[in-house]
Amino acid sequence: MCINHVDGRYTLGEILGGGSHGIYYDMLMSVYPHCPIPFLATVYHAHDLISGQDITVKLKHCTQDPSSLEHKYHILKKLQGAIGFPQSIFFGRESSYCALVLNNVATSLCDVLILQGGHLNLDIVLAVGYQLVHRLKHLHSCNYIHHNIKLQNIMIQHNASNYTVFLINFGIASQYHNSATQAHIPYQQGCCFVGTPSFASINHHLGIQSSCSNNLKSPT
Repeated sequence: MCINHVDGRYTLGEILGGGSHGIYYDMLMSVYPHCPIPFLATVYHAHDLISGQDITVKLKHCTQDPSSLEHKYHILKKLQGAIGFPQSIFFGRESSYCALVLNNVATSLCDVLILQGGHLNLDIVLAVGYQLVHRLKHLHSCNYIHHNIKLQNIMIQHNASNYTVFLINFGIASQYHNSATQAHIPYQQGCCFVGTPSFASINHHLGIQSSCSNNLKSPT
């Protein structure tokens, strides 16, 4: 079943991407070219009929673990108001889908790299290096680890005189510290791999429990 609107005010446009960390997404798009893919989250460019703003909508079928979208929503609510993170606008149900509506945060670093012929200019490199450390510092201060730092999850917004770096996609982020008990997650071995292999730390590949340091190693 295809839907055209979410919450009566958000009109869905072109599909921007989606999938379970991008796995098989291009192949599945040939089967579901204009509809949400039933068992994966699908990301849409959308338009707010009331404010006139362009926004982003993620849809996931309610029978296929919609808790991942709700998980993102709750983390984004904790990050609300901080620079460099998408702002959650709406979370709810539309027909048989769960929907998460976010503000539009421009272009992924992966797309910028392609547009620039495989080389980033010095201004972008400096902006990403400096600002990404601050994004991760703030995320860690909220007791979360991202687990999936990669080019597709780093967004660049170019204003008249500077760049703003955004960190997105908190679907597999996890809590590493309990602020109430001051307890840190214990050291463990034999942990299952989560994230993107190319950007994961060596310790994570070896099955060691991820912590803040693994997030900091991913961009390098």
